[in-house]
Amino acid sequence: MRLFGFGRRKRDEQSGPQFGEWLIEQFAAESEPGPMSFHELERICSNAAAIICAAAYQRPEALREGLDIGEEHIEEARLIGRRTGDSFQRLLDDPHNAAVAWPWDHLGTRLAWLAQREMTGDEVGRTGRWLERVGVAYGIGFRQQLDAVYDFWRRLAVSRGEDDQARRDMLELGLKMHDIYRHQREGNRA
Repeated sequence: MRLFGFGRRKRDEQSGPQFGEWLIEQFAAESEPGPMSFHELERICSNAAAIICAAAYQRPEALREGLDIGEEHIEEARLIGRRTGDSFQRLLDDPHNAAVAWPWDHLGTRLAWLAQREMTGDEVGRTGRWLERVGVAYGIGFRQQLDAVYDFWRRLAVSRGEDDQARRDMLELGLKMHDIYRHQREGNRA
């Protein structure tokens, strides 16, 4: 298995990283320095995808603005939507023997697999840009599915004795992270 080493890439400080790239850097910073395994990369990508999905759900146009989303990103978003729909259908069909597969987990696994297979060189930049484009395409194109996902997330949290705060926290975390990113990016331009 090929291992990945994410470090901060050199860039023009005026332009700074894209949101997806910035998220990957934030989550990768929590890992041990040096190469990381596929499992670690998948976890980092899934965490970043959860934030992007929540931010795109809350602020679709703000995240879409200036983002070059191509047909290949829309097709990947459709694949994530199909996989999420299939996993939720399996859960409905056999609730005792099926596991919940969240869309951000599908997105993180897909991205880690693609990164392992295809991406070389600037892994953080390419991985983050791909994640952002597909995550935003999914968040906008599969909004109704995300309505159901976040509702199920809330009901699952309530059934485990947590309150409705779990759903709000997930969505608010997406907004907070996007706000922090925008604030840092604007600070770099000043």
